[in-house]
Amino acid sequence: MKKTLVLAAVLLAAAGCRTPRQRLADLRVDLQAREEALYAKYGGGTVANKAAEAAAGSDGFLGDAAKVAARGLRDADVSVFKLACRTVGGGNGLPAAPGPRAFLEKPENRDACVRIVQMDQEVRLLEAEVQKQEAAAR
Repeated sequence: MKKTLVLAAVLLAAAGCRTPRQRLADLRVDLQAREEALYAKYGGGTVANKAAEAAAGSDGFLGDAAKVAARGLRDADVSVFKLACRTVGGGNGLPAAPGPRAFLEKPENRDACVRIVQMDQEVRLLEAEVQKQEAAAR
């Protein structure tokens, strides 16, 4: 029991000793992971999913082109979803697109978007702090 308490104290102390740059890196990774997990839960947009299915069954030059196009559609879909999530998380209403709208209407998903917006604000504050420290060190 005593060893567990000592270990917990050491871990807490070590967590508190992280520099703003380290905290910023950790927060960015956590933010990206949360966004990706929420998008995975959403399941992607219909067009992006159908393009991926069609490309998966294609071979040769046209297959490669279809896979590139499907990746582009997925990237666009992810960007639209992230924007919709941040809009909802910032309290600016639901998106017009029916897919993301239905998903983001659910309280647990809306709450996840609120947390994502909060984390993004934390990232911006830490970025400013790191820039300020780096400018002062010069």
